[in-house]
Amino acid sequence: MDEQRLNELIDRVVRDAKLATARERDELRRELESHFAEAGESPDALRAAIERFGSPALVGDALERAHRYNRVLAHVVRVLAASFAATLCALVIQIVMNLRFESRTTLGLAPSFVPSAAFSTMLVVALVAAWELDIDSLCARLERHPVRLLGTLATLASSMVLFHAAQNGWVHPAKALAESSIDVVIWTCTIAILARADRVCARVFTPIE
Repeated sequence: MDEQRLNELIDRVVRDAKLATARERDELRRELESHFAEAGESPDALRAAIERFGSPALVGDALERAHRYNRVLAHVVRVLAASFAATLCALVIQIVMNLRFESRTTLGLAPSFVPSAAFSTMLVVALVAAWELDIDSLCARLERHPVRLLGTLATLASSMVLFHAAQNGWVHPAKALAESSIDVVIWTCTIAILARADRVCARVFTPIE
């Protein structure tokens, strides 16, 4: 009976501690088992150790508060790493698409590189925010939904044309469509990177049973 009570106590403390990873939960369980093993093997010694241990709810709550920082840190690291990878991917794509021969032996970047790179960076930031806020309309894998992909492409191209018109400028629809296609590629890459980051974290930081 005392052993069953001890197992239930340990299970509750581990559950209430809400540790992020299976490894941390296993380590806590081993520490608790070792703590009670040191109290002695007799039923009376075990019963006394359980009584001295105190409320498992209070202990679990204290451990949860102590490890809360680690969970927040892990979340921040995941978001920053995914954001960095997506931004880097966007900039590489823009560099490749804006490379131009300034002479027969010299490569340079098109004048549109800076505004295009700035827009792509803002697009990545917006998609990361949408992913964290779980805005489904912005987080879909466009390559898996042809209609949504074409709709997004048309929306971006139309927005570019209207923006230039509002600035008393003009951009050819074909150019707007081509540049918007690059943004769609960046969009799909960003969502893919975010999804991959979530899968990696799901393996490392397994849900609590």
